[in-house]
Amino acid sequence: MPNKIGACVTDIVSIAQGSGSLEERRGKAEFRIRDLLLDASLQVGNHFKTLQDLRDELGRAVNLHHGSIRAFLDKLVDFVDNRLGRS
Repeated sequence: MPNKIGACVTDIVSIAQGSGSLEERRGKAEFRIRDLLLDASLQVGNHFKTLQDLRDELGRAVNLHHGSIRAFLDKLVDFVDNRLGRS
């Protein structure tokens, strides 16, 4: 799963840098996360660990970016935290 998590984060950063409204990009990013979790559920039967690892990778990506991309990634970290029950 680590490669798939890294690919997901790369896709999310690309979405953050892409065109469209903030809400459109956030919807695309959340859909990408859900797609990863569905794949994890099918492969390992549980997506909690995948979600934790994704949260860690997104946190690292936040530290690499600035401005609106960083803010976008911060919102997705919040989204993942909510899914983990950390709100």
